[in-house]
Amino acid sequence: MKKLIFIDLDGTLTDESTWLTLNTALGITKEEDELLFIQYLQNDIAYDDWIKKLVEIHTSRGSITKTELKLMVENIPLKEGVLEMVLDLHSKGFHTVLLSGSVDFIVEQIAQKIGIRAWMACSKLIFNENETLIDIISGGDEIYKKETLAEKYIQDNDFMNAEIYALGDGANDIELFKKYKGILIGNNKHLEPITWKSIQTLQEIKDLI
Repeated sequence: MKKLIFIDLDGTLTDESTWLTLNTALGITKEEDELLFIQYLQNDIAYDDWIKKLVEIHTSRGSITKTELKLMVENIPLKEGVLEMVLDLHSKGFHTVLLSGSVDFIVEQIAQKIGIRAWMACSKLIFNENETLIDIISGGDEIYKKETLAEKYIQDNDFMNAEIYALGDGANDIELFKKYKGILIGNNKHLEPITWKSIQTLQEIKDLI
């Protein structure tokens, strides 16, 4: 039987949010970032409007290039055991997919760094002819976008009858955990009731699947 695992990025392979790292690089303060996040959680703004506001703040304060962003991504620290986990999964015949609520540029760079060929992201960075960032295109609420991306990948790559897992840590993994064997890293009260197995470190994956 084929084996497929969707692997989350923020909080799963990294300790910090790559969205926060990106927003900081775009000149957005931690306070502004937190305020927009709270407004979204309280349903004061829609997800797409949240992203538009981030772009507005960024463009009002300058710009950032692909080269600068690539350097930023290279400096994002990964959790201990990431590379070993990926190698172990591949040695056991798993097809791995990095599926993240982050932006495509960051997800692609990290996927290449850790040896995962397949990756998908919920939002897309848009650059002009000078490779300067000018926009962020949102795919919508990450919870449902990740679910949609996963389903499409399964259909397009003939994994309908595969043994499917989802490794994650946050609320945007909830629909994946409902459908597939959810492996929770860390603690999350929203995911725990629908979690297949829980771990605290990536090293534990080796003895789990």
